[in-house]
Amino acid sequence: MKKHIFILFLFLYSTKTFAACSSGFTEVIVKIIPDDYPSEVSWKIVDSQGNIFAGGDSSISDTVCIPSITCSFFEINDRFGDGIIGPGKYQLFVNGILKDSNSNFGYQAQYAFNCPQGNYCTDPIPLTSGSHTAPFDNTWYDFTPTQSG
Repeated sequence: MKKHIFILFLFLYSTKTFAACSSGFTEVIVKIIPDDYPSEVSWKIVDSQGNIFAGGDSSISDTVCIPSITCSFFEINDRFGDGIIGPGKYQLFVNGILKDSNSNFGYQAQYAFNCPQGNYCTDPIPLTSGSHTAPFDNTWYDFTPTQSG
C-alpha cells in the first residue's frame, strides 16, 4: 500500500507545473540551439526605453521574468548574416507558449511582446470598414476587404 501511495505522490508531483514568475510578471524563455559558428550569434531582451533585461550568446539560454506591463523586445543578431544554420535555431517562449522560432533570419530578427495591440506588425488591430482614430503614431492594422475589384 505504501508503495502505491508513493508512486501516486510522484505522479501527482511530476505533473504539477510551477510558474517561474510571480503574478504581474511575464515569463520569457530563450532557447538557443547553436550551429557550427556560435561566436557569430548574440541576443538580448530589452524594453522600449532600451533597458536590457537579459542577453547572451548562442551558448546561453535563459529564463527571465519581465513586468507584464512592460513593452519588450527579443532581438537576435548574427554577425555573418546567415542566421543560425540548421538544425540549429532559436526559440522564444512567452508564458510557456512558443511565440517565435527561426534559424534563417539573416543579420537580425526581432519579436515584440507585452506591447499594446497595433504597436507592431506582429500584433495588428483587426479593422472593419468605417471611421477609425489611431491610438498612437504608426499604428498597425489588419484589414481584409469583402470583395476584390
